[in-house]
Amino acid sequence: MAKQYRIDLMSNASNVFGNPFHDLSSKMLPRNLRSAFKVAEMVWNHMDSYRQGLQKIVRYFLTAVEIRGVSKEISKEWDVLLNQTMDIENTLTLLGDDYVVYGNSLSSLAFPFLRYLVCPRCSLSVRSIHVDYEYKDAAFHVTCPNCKFKGEFKVIDRRLVHPDKIHVIRWNLHEIDITSNPYGFGSAQYVWRIPTWFKQKISDSDPFFLDTTPLEFLTAAANESDVLINPKLVCHLKIENLSGIHTGGQLLRGSQNRRDRFFVILKLAQILLTHRRIVGGNTNTIIRLF
Repeated sequence: MAKQYRIDLMSNASNVFGNPFHDLSSKMLPRNLRSAFKVAEMVWNHMDSYRQGLQKIVRYFLTAVEIRGVSKEISKEWDVLLNQTMDIENTLTLLGDDYVVYGNSLSSLAFPFLRYLVCPRCSLSVRSIHVDYEYKDAAFHVTCPNCKFKGEFKVIDRRLVHPDKIHVIRWNLHEIDITSNPYGFGSAQYVWRIPTWFKQKISDSDPFFLDTTPLEFLTAAANESDVLINPKLVCHLKIENLSGIHTGGQLLRGSQNRRDRFFVILKLAQILLTHRRIVGGNTNTIIRLF
């Protein structure tokens, strides 16, 4: 009676035959979402043909923004705002690059504001850029030029109506923790882990950052805490996965076919080495793949 062997395709330890799915490229596949982002960046930065191909795909499907359902006057105003003032087409191409590389794209609208500091004693209101202050303990400390009160001033941010100051924030996906509940309801949860360099700017009382950063971000950076972003303020484009794949966010599709790219690059290296042996070149040449 012939001896039977059981081959487990999901295990490295087959009885007799090697597992055809257990190879070097499988060991190099990213194990989590953030590692997958780094792999995607490596391929994007070091493979010119791959990068240029994706950029052409993104830009091929982008057209000028059209405003419909409104009068010609309003449509013209929106056209000036989006295409001339905000350069929305260029912004969409950058968001598209993020989408095809990471499989995710996170963006938000940032509206301009003017920061005023108000004296608690005499109610004097003054622009933050027009007064000397000290930022400590997540508060602005000022000596009032009117009543000479010295201490913490109240902060009031007045939103500007100038559309030319509106800009789109492209969130750094390495700094965002995305959590979703496939068995619950509602959208995902987005937490911004404030980077160290930004916290240092706040700690150093950099006036540019203190005058232009939303108050919630300043408070979080000063308190060494993270920021829970309102999902309604985030536009999250993502490549959906199969129901059996859940990463909290979305695993980028490019990392799933890295095995194919690995073998293509390996084959190219073998061709170059073989050519050198046939022609009679130096067989000790080091080929840098990335």
